[in-house]
Amino acid sequence: LSPALVEKEIFPKLASGFTDAAPVLRELSAKSLVYLVPKLSERVINSQVLRALSALLQDSEGSIRCNTTICLGKISPFLSAATREKVLLPSFTRAVNDTFPPARIAALMSLSVTLEFFSAPDIARRVLPSVAMLTIDPERQVRENALTCLHAAVKRLEEMSKKVEEDARTAGTNVVAAPTVTEGGVIGWAATAAASTLSKQMWG
Repeated sequence: LSPALVEKEIFPKLASGFTDAAPVLRELSAKSLVYLVPKLSERVINSQVLRALSALLQDSEGSIRCNTTICLGKISPFLSAATREKVLLPSFTRAVNDTFPPARIAALMSLSVTLEFFSAPDIARRVLPSVAMLTIDPERQVRENALTCLHAAVKRLEEMSKKVEEDARTAGTNVVAAPTVTEGGVIGWAATAAASTLSKQMWG
């Protein structure tokens, strides 16, 4: 199917399903976006698709909220960087608090597969706190997915931290040395005067 055919003929007919009175049609309409969005223009995605997804993420049916969250995660590579920044984190961090356990799981899985799109500050300040609370969720599957997501997020932060150092070295910028532990157990900072003074105050 050509992008033109999908956008002009197929999507307009399917769009009515997003607000259909029958839950099964709303759910199927959401699922179909996984196959249609790659062939839709950015204009249609931003003006119609995201509006429909926003409504479905707040649907009264838990299964619809769950599948819409999964859909959003799957279509994320086809969204513009600006749209991803505006839509993904708010949607997923709201979904981790859903009363429907499968929807919480869907949010955690979607966060895990979209970490590459988030900045280090967003992961540290928004993803980790939101996910950490689910490690004590009453549902075992939620807890397990929360731990998986946390591990993936920390690994992503480690990779980004290493890249900062590598980029600094490439640019010829001085990289602050990490603290080291001496045989006596005293933490020092490359023998700087400040560290030496602090060491004396702590250990005498």
